[in-house]
Amino acid sequence: MIRFLRLIILVTSYSGTVYAEDVRMATMSPVGSPSRFVYDNLVENVTTQSGGAYTIEPFFNGELGPEETYFNAMRRGRIQLAAISGQAVGTAVPEYSLLRAPFLFDSFEELAFIYDNFLLRRLEELFLEKGMVHLQWTANGWENVYAQKPVRRPSDVEGYRIRVPLEPNAALFFSAAGADVIQIPFTDIIQSLQTGLINGGESTTLMYLQGGIFTEAPHLTRTHHGFSLTVFTANKKWFEGLSLRSQNILREACMKAEKAYPIMHAQTMDLLLQTRKKGVLVYDLSPQERQDWRKETLGALDKVIDQVGVGAVDFYDLIRAGKKEYAALNKQHYTP
Repeated sequence: MIRFLRLIILVTSYSGTVYAEDVRMATMSPVGSPSRFVYDNLVENVTTQSGGAYTIEPFFNGELGPEETYFNAMRRGRIQLAAISGQAVGTAVPEYSLLRAPFLFDSFEELAFIYDNFLLRRLEELFLEKGMVHLQWTANGWENVYAQKPVRRPSDVEGYRIRVPLEPNAALFFSAAGADVIQIPFTDIIQSLQTGLINGGESTTLMYLQGGIFTEAPHLTRTHHGFSLTVFTANKKWFEGLSLRSQNILREACMKAEKAYPIMHAQTMDLLLQTRKKGVLVYDLSPQERQDWRKETLGALDKVIDQVGVGAVDFYDLIRAGKKEYAALNKQHYTP
């Protein structure tokens, strides 16, 4: 379900007249989601930091349709703010797709360090080129594999009908493992599992549980092969028309990923614990099994870079530089 946040921002014109501007924000976060607190916090922070000058009214009715629809609406200025998944962002900023490349990051901490210290400035430039402002980012959790049978090694998905989202990374990853890849919308997953069109797929633990996928595919393998990200964005033309104070309030109102992710992860694990009592079977990879997945899908990263095209190599170089520095700071071995 899509949620809307309506911000009533008081703006002072050159004539000194004060008027209210109606501003909308859309997100895919459903009611009752562990991610709800991020948006509630945003509402509270804007009100507090503006001294009550901003009035925020949330909407949960899904009037704007799917994510692709409201993403385009934000870019065209029909709405002003949006929380967009990394998959959707990659359709406008191809370099962002690299962040979902398989086994690129070993931990959330590594991802956060590289994102904030090596990638953020470049991403802000790329977003501006596409008529958007990058406000803040957050992590939704690791991507995993769900199935109607136990899946431990790449050989377990060979010839297996795997659903992937409508973007290239997951398709390349599972194709490299020998799966029969099928790209269908998230809303069609349960019906496709019931009819046998698919036997499994890729999802974060949260969406696997909240979407009810576990009722048809009770086997969840925590491959942790990629991170699901969300970016808070604003329409560039609208945002640059705000006062500097208003811009700063909106930037600071979004909870930083380092604070949000541990809370969201803990709540997701509580939800998983409840669901395991209903028959969900969870598998964690052994070091050797994880290495098997890495080895079998190694060529997927190169194909992602090829598909992204111009700018991909430079962006990947930034990621590698960040990984090297993170390893040095944490006294870890770095392998290019």
